[in-house]
Amino acid sequence: MCNTLSIGLKNNDLGINYVDINYCNQADLNMFCEALADYIMRKYEKNIVYGVINRNYFYLSGPEKREIYNITKKLVSERNNDPALDGKYKQTIKENLFDYIEDSSHIVLDGFVTFRLGSYTEEIEQFVDMAVDEFIVQKEYDEFVKLLRYFVEMQDTIHSSIHVLVNDDKSYSILDHNFSDITQECVEDFLEGLQAGQINHDDVLISALISLAPKKVNFHNSTLIENKQLVDTIKNIFVTRLNICKGCDLCSPNI
Repeated sequence: MCNTLSIGLKNNDLGINYVDINYCNQADLNMFCEALADYIMRKYEKNIVYGVINRNYFYLSGPEKREIYNITKKLVSERNNDPALDGKYKQTIKENLFDYIEDSSHIVLDGFVTFRLGSYTEEIEQFVDMAVDEFIVQKEYDEFVKLLRYFVEMQDTIHSSIHVLVNDDKSYSILDHNFSDITQECVEDFLEGLQAGQINHDDVLISALISLAPKKVNFHNSTLIENKQLVDTIKNIFVTRLNICKGCDLCSPNI
């Protein structure tokens, strides 16, 4: 004996339209619920995300909420590319559908999503919280870089140019405009304001470039840099002052 499952979808302000689906066995029902779960994830996820943002982070501005939505969308997209995670969240919706169908053969999807997907909403809420954390970190980073850029622009320039050579061991050699090695001098200056501990080459480089505030920073062998964010940070601080060398006599021995 076959059963009928009626699925309703609100059509703006015109009312609810129903689609009747007939299924004769558990395999059919499982297939319908699989398709419904996919549909719900595609159609309602945006509204769920914005609902969480507006409820938990109502104090943020419109542009900030949109940025958090975009970050959340990126995180959810990464989830969708992971079959294990994507299957987990889809399974959550399917289980709710099965539970609902046991008690009723009529489903209005708008109401079902609003009142019966609390566990799925909680999982989306975790993505939103992660997005907010990422947003705050990025905002603090942007403000910090802006401050460093202002500091560099306000400083008197001693060196017309500085050359940064990335060595094979991933360390850096810092040369002045006369190609004299001033790395050790920069390290000593850095250590003066540092408590005992291991030297971080990236920190030394950033500190040296900001202190020297050259008119031009020439990067050699930049492809050897493992910390790609370092290059992005230097680009954001020095903007048009940064020159990425494509190959010259200084860096060719290391290429």
